[in-house]
Parts: sequence; structure tokens; C-alpha cells
Amino acid sequence: MNKAGFTMDTYGLAQRAAPWLAFEGADGCGKDTVVQNISEALDINIGDGNYTVIKYPGGTAAGQILRSVLTTGDAEQFHPDQEAVLFAMDRVNTYDNIVVPTIKANGWVLSNRWYPSAEAYQGAGRGLGADRIRELDEQIYGDRPQPDFTFLYDVDPEISYARVLERVKRSGGQLGRFESLGLDFQKRIVDSYREQADEHMTRFFIIDASKPPNEVFDETMHWINWLLLEGKIPTNDALPDVSNSSHLPARRIEDRIAINAFPGNDHSQHLRFMRDRAVA
Repeated sequence: MNKAGFTMDTYGLAQRAAPWLAFEGADGCGKDTVVQNISEALDINIGDGNYTVIKYPGGTAAGQILRSVLTTGDAEQFHPDQEAVLFAMDRVNTYDNIVVPTIKANGWVLSNRWYPSAEAYQGAGRGLGADRIRELDEQIYGDRPQPDFTFLYDVDPEISYARVLERVKRSGGQLGRFESLGLDFQKRIVDSYREQADEHMTRFFIIDASKPPNEVFDETMHWINWLLLEGKIPTNDALPDVSNSSHLPARRIEDRIAINAFPGNDHSQHLRFMRDRAVA
């Protein structure tokens, strides 16, 4: 039993076949589009209801209220410590009430942001520092598991922030609370994400998000297919030991093995494989 009072076995999650994947990146990186496209692919190939998409914060009814408070309004209406605590509490609520039931039902979990956003936005962006974020997370989230793997949509902040400004101009809307903090804020976020990916190489897949959306989606699906075919989805509470694998996600996109080296371009084939595996 851990400090928070929970273990994987507490929830009966020690044996499972479906993945818990997180999708991260700065504002304007394009991850929302990727998550939407993946969910549509899952609808077609493994059936509606066999997955859950989490918009973090906002995975639960209480989280949706929290999201509206934290992501809109004046940028300085909360102290960074308050923000970090509220985000951590939302992760606890979402994990206990959304992630656990989905995984117990052998369903996929797609998290649109998770812990790395806290280090990036509150730690680097708002100046709390990574150590403070980790301390708060240990106190509040405890030893609850993290997603199996994280896809980081990496793009220079000048490009991603220009996309944000263009989107707001096109829609006639307003910048979100964190978007309104400007380009320097976005630069600190991107730097933090890159540092986290370097620190946790076996957890992160780095996707070049400067490419057209269809190419970004295709590359994401190739890596998901590889995870399924190579059996890298965990079957217990530990991350898979891939420290000696020649297929490790590379630190930087230019170092990665060419995408065509992976078997097949038919995403649906491998998603159906995942469905049949779950049924079996």
C-alpha cells in the first residue's frame, strides 16, 4: 500500500491489455486534432464505448467547472501554488473516477494533457519550479500510476503561438488565460516539455508537430501500432523494460528510425488486432 492508500492491485489493474496514453504540448501544437482523429479511428475499428478521452482538467463534472475557472479570466487571478494544487486534485478525481473504471473495462484511455503539463505550465511557465510541482504531486496524487506513454507534440513556440493568434483572429474569440501570458511564457513551456522528454526517454514519443496535421497523425498512429505489435503495452503496474530495445523513442525527431521501417501503413489493421486481443 502506498502513501495515498492505493496500488494498482487495489483497483484490480494489474492485468490489462488496453493502453493509457497521454498527449502533451504547448498551446497551438495540434494535439487536440490528433486526439480527435484517434478517437474517430477507435470508433470505427474497436467500437464506440471501448475508450475514454480525458480533457485535463475537466475529465469529470467537477473538473469541467474547475477547467472553466482555471483556463479563463485574468492571468494573475490565482497564485501558481493554488493552480498547481487544483490541477493535482483534478488528476486525483479523474484518475479515481474515470481512468480506473475505463481500464477495468479493458478500454483505452486517451488523456489530453496530464502531469507533464503541470511541470510545464505551473512549474516552468508560472515559475514554481519542477521540484515544487513534484512535491505537490507526491502529496496530493500520491503513488497513483501515470500514463503508460506520452506523445509530445514538439514545435518551436514561435510557430505554435502564431497558430494560436491566427485561430483567435479567425474565430473572433479571445485568448485563453494561459495563452494571454505571451510568447515568453510559451517558450518556457516548450523548454520544460523537452527537458521532461529527455529525462523520461522510455515514456515519451516526440512528434514533430511543425508538419501538416495528416503527417502528424500518421506518425502518431505508426508509434501506437508499434506499441501494440511489439507488446509494449504494460501488463502490470511497472513500465515495460525497453532499456535495451533498438526501437526506443529517440530524444529528437531527426535521430528516430524512419517511419517506413515499421510494419504496415494500415492503421485499422492494427487497431482491429487490439480489439481481437481484448476479446480473446
